[in-house]
Amino acid sequence: MTTHNDSIGYLLVGHGTRKAEGARQLEGVFEQFSQQLPAGMAAYCFLELAEPSIPAAIEDLRRRGIKRIVVVPLLLFTADHALADIPDAVQAAAEKFGVEVLGQTSSLGCDPAILQLSAMRFRDAVCTRSVAEATRDCSTASNTGTGTGGIMTPGAANKPCSECVLTAPSGELCTGFFCSQTALVFVGRGSKSDYATSQMRRFAELRRNLCAVRWQETCFLHGQTPTLDEALDALIRRPEPIAVIQPHLVFEGLLMDQLRSKLEQCRAAAPHKSWILVDTLGTDHSLAETLATIAQNAVAAVAIESNV
Repeated sequence: MTTHNDSIGYLLVGHGTRKAEGARQLEGVFEQFSQQLPAGMAAYCFLELAEPSIPAAIEDLRRRGIKRIVVVPLLLFTADHALADIPDAVQAAAEKFGVEVLGQTSSLGCDPAILQLSAMRFRDAVCTRSVAEATRDCSTASNTGTGTGGIMTPGAANKPCSECVLTAPSGELCTGFFCSQTALVFVGRGSKSDYATSQMRRFAELRRNLCAVRWQETCFLHGQTPTLDEALDALIRRPEPIAVIQPHLVFEGLLMDQLRSKLEQCRAAAPHKSWILVDTLGTDHSLAETLATIAQNAVAAVAIESNV
């Protein structure tokens, strides 16, 4: 049976990037996102730098007969893009094409699912890679309990090299073994917004509860301190054998290229360490599911307010 809510469309809005890979990642998340919503009722777009634009996506929804929409910004934290840029652009396009904007959902913030996804990305990069590196030299591991770069393996002193592996698969609950040997720089995009900055710091604190590294610093690429260079200088000086840079970014983009360049500089400055750059959040199903849940809750709230 068709309900009143079935006539409401969903507009997923990403920030945008000049890199084709980042744009493809948003498209991938949208495909997963739209599968959890009424068929044909969702569209995606970018605020800037990529296509489709906000006006193009709203025009597309209107051509499908959709007259009311809920906006779902794919943003980590609430700052100018969420407060002004996206709503202003959406409202202007909606008025042009005769579409009513019912509301805009919140940013992802410190949602538990995003914290878990961030932790999974860390474990995929750090735990899996550290096991591989630490067990590469079997004789070293069995004789001294250490592997490449001085990384200890779980039970390496008492087990053959083939058994020096984590007990939990990547992405599950962390054993904590490699965290005790890890120093982490957690990198935020940065914003002039004090609220967004405080949310990034809060996210980093909560994430540390899931991956309890020995040392952690939160830094920013723009607009806040400590800067990336300041944090990396501290990371180079740290005694931990595993040095990790983890961006809190949704998709690939030019900022990741910048971090890759910085990683190589750090590796040259401290070649005795195992240097790791963690992937962005990317296209995991949990990201799309979280967005869909947020969107559906927003529509349900509209229905309650409208008594439908």
